[in-house]
Amino acid sequence: MKRALLVLALASVGLGGCAPTLPPAPVATIDPYALMVGDCVRDGNFAGTVAHITRVDCSRVHNAEAFATTRLKGDAFPGDATVHDAAQKFCVARFAEFAGIDYNDSKLLDVSWYFPTEASWTQRDDREVMCTILELDAAGNPTTSTASLRGADR
Repeated sequence: MKRALLVLALASVGLGGCAPTLPPAPVATIDPYALMVGDCVRDGNFAGTVAHITRVDCSRVHNAEAFATTRLKGDAFPGDATVHDAAQKFCVARFAEFAGIDYNDSKLLDVSWYFPTEASWTQRDDREVMCTILELDAAGNPTTSTASLRGADR
């Protein structure tokens, strides 16, 4: 049975520049553009646009972990469906390498992603897709974790 994929759009169009890379603080509210592979997030909303996310150490309670990123190509925004399709294809392809199990064989893990909106694409030159992995309970609903899901194999 195919699970529904969860997606998030980036909405911080007005913010610019990059901050220096620092080790993650135990808990920090950050701009979603500051999320890096290996970061864990504690945010219960897995749909819609986001302006801020809560980054936490992966040993603390969290909802998802960033595990892969790619930059989409093109000058003109290709449309929501094309962005979603490209994000899904990329994130599912990278899932097994990180989780230690093929996406279609996993019953207790799922993927989600942050992706550019038309506004962030045109106003911020945003092309990044950030894949996240999340744990599911036995009923298939997102739940929390207190460790990295790298190699979880479930």
